[in-house]
Amino acid sequence: MTYPSQTARWSPGRWMAVAAVFLPLATLLPAAGADPSRLGPAPADDLLAAVAAYNEHDAVGLPMPSSDEVASLLDGEVVKIRRRLPMTDSAGGHEDRIRIVGYRYFERPRLLIWLSALDIGQQHADRLTEHLMWADDGGDSLWYQFLELPWPIKNRHWVIRNRKNTSLTRATGGVAWEHAWRLEEGGYGTAMTLLGDGAVDGLDTRDGRKAIYLPVNRGGWTMFELTGNRTLVAAHVSTVLGGWIPEGLVASLVSRHLDSILSGLEARSQTIHDRYDTGYVIYTGDAQPISRAMAVEAQRATADTATESVPVQPRKKP
Repeated sequence: MTYPSQTARWSPGRWMAVAAVFLPLATLLPAAGADPSRLGPAPADDLLAAVAAYNEHDAVGLPMPSSDEVASLLDGEVVKIRRRLPMTDSAGGHEDRIRIVGYRYFERPRLLIWLSALDIGQQHADRLTEHLMWADDGGDSLWYQFLELPWPIKNRHWVIRNRKNTSLTRATGGVAWEHAWRLEEGGYGTAMTLLGDGAVDGLDTRDGRKAIYLPVNRGGWTMFELTGNRTLVAAHVSTVLGGWIPEGLVASLVSRHLDSILSGLEARSQTIHDRYDTGYVIYTGDAQPISRAMAVEAQRATADTATESVPVQPRKKP
C-alpha cells in the first residue's frame, strides 16, 4: 500500500481537533461577505432563525439558545451549553457522550471569522506527529495523528476525517458554513497498518500498541451569516480521552478553554486579511477556495460599514 508523502505543512482547520485532545491533557500536566448596507443590531430572532435553519437539516442539531442566552450573546459573551448525545465510539460501542457547544456573536463578516478560526496555525507542534493520508481540492482530508505526552499520561493517537459540510450549506441557502471532524470508522486498524508499513516517520507498531487510541473525537465549527455583516459562531466538541481520565473532567476542561478560543477570534479577525497566506488555501463552507483578495475586500467593506453606522450601545440585562 502506498501513501501520500508526509508533509510538515499545517492543513487549515485541523488545529481544533488536536486542541480538543491536548488542552484538557495539558491542564492535567505539571507546569513545565454580506451586504454592508444592512445595518443595525442583529435581533434575537435573527440568531434563532439561523440555528433553526441548521436544525431543520442536521440530524443531531444544535441546542436552541434561551432568551437570556441570546441576550448574553448580543452583549458579546460566550454562551456554552452541555448536553449528552448518543454516539458510537472508535471501538464500536454505543453510549451517551457529553457534547459541549459554545456560541459567540460577532459584529464582523463571516468570511473573516471563518479564516480566523481555520488559520490558527500549528498547535502543539513539538508533541504532534501527523501524516496526510488523503485530501481533495475542496478542503476535505484524512489524517493520522500521534500526540506524545509526558509521563504518567500515555500517548494518544487517532485517524481523523475533516470535511466541509457542503450539503448543509446548500440546504440552508448559504446561511450556514460548517467545518467538521470525526474519527474515521475502523481507524485503529488503519493506524496500525500505516505504522506497520513504516509510512509515519519515527513511529512503528510498538508505539501504536503502547498509545491509547482515542474513543471519541468529533466536533465542528459552524458559522451563520447574519444581517449587516454579522456572524454567529457555534463551536461543538465531544472528546473522550480514554485511560484513567474521566469524560466529565475532560468536558469541563474543554468548556473552560472554549471561552478563550471563541473570544480570541475577535482580535484575530481584525488582522487576518494581512496574515492570510494562500500558500495553503482555506475553503469556504461550500468548498470554494478563499483568495487573499477576498479577505482584503471583506475587511474593506467592514471598515466602510463602520464609518457609516452608529455605534450600538451595550444592552443592559434586567
